[in-house]
Amino acid sequence: MSLTEKMKCPLCEYSTTSLKAFTSHYQLHRNVANFNFPCGIPGCNRNFRKYTGFKSHVYRDHRFIRSSSCLADVTVSCHCQIPFCEFKCCNLAELLSHLKSHIVQHTEITCPFRNCAKTFSVKSSFSSHISRCHRDRNISYISPAVVQPIVQMDDASSMDCTTDDHVNAEHMSDSDNEIDFMVTSETDSNADSELFTRNLALFFLKLQSKFLLPASTIQSIVEEMETIHNLGLSVVLKNLSGQLLNLNFDDSEVKTLLRDLFDNSPFHLSNTRELRTHQTRQTYFRTNFKYVCPTQVYLGASLLVKWL
Repeated sequence: MSLTEKMKCPLCEYSTTSLKAFTSHYQLHRNVANFNFPCGIPGCNRNFRKYTGFKSHVYRDHRFIRSSSCLADVTVSCHCQIPFCEFKCCNLAELLSHLKSHIVQHTEITCPFRNCAKTFSVKSSFSSHISRCHRDRNISYISPAVVQPIVQMDDASSMDCTTDDHVNAEHMSDSDNEIDFMVTSETDSNADSELFTRNLALFFLKLQSKFLLPASTIQSIVEEMETIHNLGLSVVLKNLSGQLLNLNFDDSEVKTLLRDLFDNSPFHLSNTRELRTHQTRQTYFRTNFKYVCPTQVYLGASLLVKWL
């Protein structure tokens, strides 16, 4: 299973060889209407209507490679658990076929799928069990005792992609993915800020057009989100200040750095500029989206009287 080619975002110019970065990048498009999120793994053609579905698929079906920060060549090696059998292969179909050959030779085999300890000595029973209980025949569901990823490094710079990272990928949390994306993102900060503003604008537009919230309610949401964000950011920057001072950074430089981080927060900038008020949001919608403002149509007093 070769994963050396770059994954490209279908909505912008972003591309990466890191599945973690690709998964986190898609968050910037989660409010795009009528967009199907395609899986970025070469050879996987699945699409998802919602970002949460796409993310669950990556975590569930691509656990061996999703924690990789550089996606070197990854090969999955399956080996037979029957004593003295040295059979090895690189895909699930070959493994299942090999296990059936053991049954034909009157050797009892154990189901190779994770958390399944059933044993079989009849070929038809084994085939029926696989069809009935393991319909989603993905290599990532095979027991770790049977399958393991083998990482082949292209160069010395890829040494941080270890086999242990792949094996323990299922224990990675959402915050791990997001932090890794911040560090390894291959786009410039200006592009990220523009995508953030666009995603936030789509969220406000969804509140207005899909959920039919009045402008006054949306404005209250904007102001409250800005207040809460500033409070949370202040706590984070205060903790960062303490850490930097403990590392003997100059106090004046730390204050300058923290002020710059606060003033250039994408959320703060968006909510105090393009998305500040109802009028500025409408202007942004017309400029950046295929948006037509609703027009009030007067139906006349006679029609109202007729219905009354």
